Amino acid sequence: MQFRQRLQKYQQDRPSETAEEETAPVTAENLTKTRKYEKDKKGESYQKTRNIIKSEKQLLRITHKLTDIRKNYIHQVTTEIIKREPSFIVLEDLNVMAMMKNKHLAKAIQEQKLAEFYMIMRYKCEWNGIKLI
Repeated sequence: MQFRQRLQKYQQDRPSETAEEETAPVTAENLTKTRKYEKDKKGESYQKTRNIIKSEKQLLRITHKLTDIRKNYIHQVTTEIIKREPSFIVLEDLNVMAMMKNKHLAKAIQEQKLAEFYMIMRYKCEWNGIKLI
């Protein structure tokens, strides 16, 4: 399955709230903007409530699942390429830093983990005796 399909399936399988209790998704920005969080401020630092701690744990779980799905997809794609037993593989050298300056594409490019893809391809090519250009 493609990454986007698995992501959509994961989001659909999550238990949803009732229609009248729709809330904003849990993000780090939402946690810091709540009135309760501002109210529990002690001087310069914040005192985290139990619900804020739960929300942060939930956010961490979701991000870990998404990173695991991305890693798994990279491994599946590289393995599929290597299993075809080519004599050599050519990877294009992209200017990622320049691409990151585009505010519309920066997040999507960052999530693709191009450097990790290149490292995995390199070690799998060395392992199987395939030339990587």
